Order: sequence, then structure tokens, then C-alpha cells
Amino acid sequence: PEFKKQFQLKLIGAVSAEVLQALKEFKLEKYVNHLGYLPHDEAIIEQRSSQVLLLIEIDSEETKCIIPGKLFEYMVSERPIIAIGPENADFAQIIKDTNTGTFFKYDELEALKAQILTCFEQFQKENLKVYPVGLQQYSRKALTEKLAKLLITNN
Repeated sequence: PEFKKQFQLKLIGAVSAEVLQALKEFKLEKYVNHLGYLPHDEAIIEQRSSQVLLLIEIDSEETKCIIPGKLFEYMVSERPIIAIGPENADFAQIIKDTNTGTFFKYDELEALKAQILTCFEQFQKENLKVYPVGLQQYSRKALTEKLAKLLITNN
């Protein structure tokens, strides 16, 4: 198909050999820009200039309570997040509550494909946006206040 705009998948940081091999098998290498590790400030610039941000957490019982620090950086980037993780992942609710993206379990392939297609169509129309709500409750100050109250209450 002919595309109105050129697109690429930017991979920043460590990427497993399995992921790189899968990209090769599906003949996607020409669309991949693997930047490797970047200093934090450069990674933030890349996040904010990207169209969609991907957040993946390992599909296991042990990881469903993990809230990746990257999530908070993604939320303030004002870019849509596509997140994939285990069922009942804590970060799924945060994404939903803040209207910053969509979350999928590993077995929701068709819904994930549909969301990627929707994002691509919105990108072509230059209408790919998110409208976050309630982000202030996740600021360092607000989270520190909550932690302090918990510590005081439990002592």
C-alpha cells in the first residue's frame, strides 16, 4: 500500500535478540531504527517526538504489580501509549484513568492490531492525539505526599 507519510519503529535501549529476529522474519527491518542505549535526556526528546509509545511488561503473575517508571515519562509526553502486559496489571488502570493510551493483555492480538491500525489512520490524518486527565496526582510531589501520609499512619 502507498503511505502518505513515512513511518518507522524506533527501538531505544536494550532489545532482545528474539525481537530483532522476529522483525527480520516479518521483513520489517527497513522500517526499524534501532538507536540502542541513549542518555536519559535524549530518550525523553525521542519520546516526545514519537507518534505512539510502546510499553511492554513481562506476562507473569510477579510483574502485574510492577509500575514501570517509564510509564510516568510516557504519560507526560502527550503521545498515545500502547501498553501490553499481564492480566490485572496495575499500570493498566493508571493508563485508563489518565486517558493516556490503551492496554492489552498478551492474548488480545486482534484488539491490538485494530488499535495499531487506528493509530496509523489517525497519524495519516495528522490527528493522533491524547487528552490526558488527572496527571497531577502522579507528580513526584503528589506521590511523595501520599507516601509520607502512609508512613505517618503506619507508625
